[in-house]
Amino acid sequence: MVLDVDSFKELLGGDMGIVSSILDEFIDCAELYYSEAKAALEQGDYGVARSRFHKLAGSSASVFASQLRIYCLSGERLMVDAVSDESILSPLLAAIESVLPKLRVEIEHIAKLNR
Repeated sequence: MVLDVDSFKELLGGDMGIVSSILDEFIDCAELYYSEAKAALEQGDYGVARSRFHKLAGSSASVFASQLRIYCLSGERLMVDAVSDESILSPLLAAIESVLPKLRVEIEHIAKLNR
């Protein structure tokens, strides 16, 4: 499980319609923020990459996607230090790239249950 839906649902008073709507918006933004962070890294723009990792970490925390949050906090810390070492960044980016599709699948499943 990459998303703690029960905690998120409890936070929102149990309204699965709201949960589903917020999660749909979250995953679209998460994928966008990640692609922007990756593009910024490729251009050596650590400030933009840090900003996108920061946004992604914060939004992940808000919806209880703790695994993605941890990875993005790590990315943000690396950007503060302008770490560009591929041996450090590649595994982190691979981890994020493995979590995002799992989140998408889980969120789509939640949406189907609430139609």
